[in-house]
Amino acid sequence: KSTITSLERTAIERVTLIERCATEAKLIDKSLQAERDEARVAEERAELHGELSAMLYGIEAAPTATPSDSAADAVMARVQAYRE
Repeated sequence: KSTITSLERTAIERVTLIERCATEAKLIDKSLQAERDEARVAEERAELHGELSAMLYGIEAAPTATPSDSAADAVMARVQAYRE
């Protein structure tokens, strides 16, 4: 009987651990999605800013390095950190 009790306790502990891991994975996914969304919005904002500047000043906006580049780099760095 003690062996059965021990096995049940071990099984319950492992299920609890798996549930915690699943919860953490969902939180990481949510965080990564939020960062991807922020990077996309920053890129769209930079593009719109360039277009509006061109319209306001009558010049063509030359593509330049935008803050979205660093935002994308930050997202990829976080992805790598989560994988490690």
